[in-house]
Amino acid sequence: MTELLFVYNADSGLFNTALDIAHKIFSPSTYQCKLCELTHGHFQIRKQWQQFAQSLPVNIAYRHKDEYEKNNPPAENYPFVLIQESNNNAEVLVSADELGKCESLESFIDLLRERLKSRGIE
Repeated sequence: MTELLFVYNADSGLFNTALDIAHKIFSPSTYQCKLCELTHGHFQIRKQWQQFAQSLPVNIAYRHKDEYEKNNPPAENYPFVLIQESNNNAEVLVSADELGKCESLESFIDLLRERLKSRGIE
């Protein structure tokens, strides 16, 4: 089955989560994770994102940067979305640059829908 892997430009753990929350609140213009900015509010996942993600006909996994790098070489740019279909290697579905151009959660969802549709996944 197809899987989407969402890789955040943030490290795991309670301390890092607290730092991320503070950064998003006090200095949002310098926050480094566009994926988190789009899919999460200050304290929790956005309901619109949660509903969209649950509606997808694919498996979904989320990883923080440090978790991803435990099993993979470091990426050039974070965050990003990978897709793995059947036994194929994972490919970038949405790059960090493309995420950076998403002005809203709606534009990110539209981009994901378009990319999945182009692969026959709806």
